[in-house]
Amino acid sequence: LIKQDPFILELEWVKPSQAAGQLIGYRVKYGIKNHTLREELINNTHQTTFRIKDVERGVHYEFRVAGENENGVGQESVKYWESPEGEPTGPPTNLSYHFQTPDIVCVTWHPPRREHRNGQIIHYDVEFHKKNDHSAIESRNTTQTRAVFTNLEEATEYVFHVRAHTSRGAGPYSEKITILTEKDIGRAPMDVKAIATSESNVEVWWEPVPNLDKIIGYKIFYTMTAVEDLDEWKQKLVGLTESADLENLERDTEYAIAVAARYKGRMGDTLGRLSQKVTVK
Repeated sequence: LIKQDPFILELEWVKPSQAAGQLIGYRVKYGIKNHTLREELINNTHQTTFRIKDVERGVHYEFRVAGENENGVGQESVKYWESPEGEPTGPPTNLSYHFQTPDIVCVTWHPPRREHRNGQIIHYDVEFHKKNDHSAIESRNTTQTRAVFTNLEEATEYVFHVRAHTSRGAGPYSEKITILTEKDIGRAPMDVKAIATSESNVEVWWEPVPNLDKIIGYKIFYTMTAVEDLDEWKQKLVGLTESADLENLERDTEYAIAVAARYKGRMGDTLGRLSQKVTVK
């Protein structure tokens, strides 16, 4: 390593002692390990060094050098090297979001572009708040490329942005993405109850939500692990009813259950607010 920021490497080798013929040059292969290697041919037999520029940080490199004579290329000498990590120089990419219910949003992103990662991404910082209110910023530290935010207010603009960390520190935040919640979010079903009716079945019932002309049914969410991310929960759709059976559940296991009303919307079905969670075993 002869220079940093940006890195410049110099490969150096010793002329083969047994060339088995007239040495006419060298073949150098180099690049990121387990990727296609770049190849350079050196026709000067007195040259035993080769410089490599624009070396990425936090990457495993592979170097291969072989002598060449009139019979072809000889046996390669192989060397591996891991470049030191640095802070990411670019933000996470492809920021997006989707509503799990009208007041619960899941935000997602991809890691920074590979040339901007500068090492292994070990976690992300997410900041989420109302667009015009910086006094109540929700911050998350996660190793995943998604985060869930709950209890959103209706007809309100929120923003979020994300940055990545390597072992050397944090990179820049992404641009802020704006999220607008719906107005007139339907209310949650009240008084949800659940009881085990057999070793693997549970009956769930609730107080129906008014607005029968708009409601087309309900969605039941249930899980053994009550995480905020509803995409991790199992789901069951039912029609205009006040109860439903959950079947083929794990025996002797506690489940969390919640219910939301389904409304007929212009862009397809939408959900109302999620009920309080209840547990049953």
